[in-house]
Amino acid sequence: MIRNVIIFSASGIVLYEKAFNNGIAGVKPSMLGNLMVAMHTFSNQTTGMSVTFIELSNISVAMKWQNKIGCCLIYDCSDGKLLGQLICAEVLDAFIQDYTGAMNFVGLNNTTEYKGFSKRLANVIYYSIRPIMVYVEAMQGVRKALVVNAPHEVIDAQQNHNDDFEILADIPSLVELANELSKHFFLHAQMTHLSDISL
Repeated sequence: MIRNVIIFSASGIVLYEKAFNNGIAGVKPSMLGNLMVAMHTFSNQTTGMSVTFIELSNISVAMKWQNKIGCCLIYDCSDGKLLGQLICAEVLDAFIQDYTGAMNFVGLNNTTEYKGFSKRLANVIYYSIRPIMVYVEAMQGVRKALVVNAPHEVIDAQQNHNDDFEILADIPSLVELANELSKHFFLHAQMTHLSDISL
């Protein structure tokens, strides 16, 4: 579960901060922004690499840097390293995409310019599964990756949605086919196992 999202400039100025209901009490975004910048700078100077992940006893911190903007995602350890890093990267990409012009013309000191990102944050997190789906679609033998969340909602790997009604109409037959194939593979695996035992 995500606790806090903080986006900051390379100088430590917090551009955007969102604490969720389960956010960590007492976290001061300005101090955390400065701490992340200091860690990023020190690790780059000493190792040539940036810190991207920290795991503490019950929370994890994923960090991502791009175009002198950093994102820090604080979340539960149980969610795993890769998921946190994926969501952190997607949030940062969306922020930079939305505010590149504002960062160039308004500057990084006017943080009120970026408060509107809250309206988009939920969708960015929700659809952060898309890079995984694109990866799956790139695998040999996979034609299409879909996530069906509710009876009427289909998430497609691509931003441009297909006809959801067409996909929903095909789902019952796809589920039936998948069940038949899994039964076939299960029986084949059992027969192979039995023949191995008899030898």
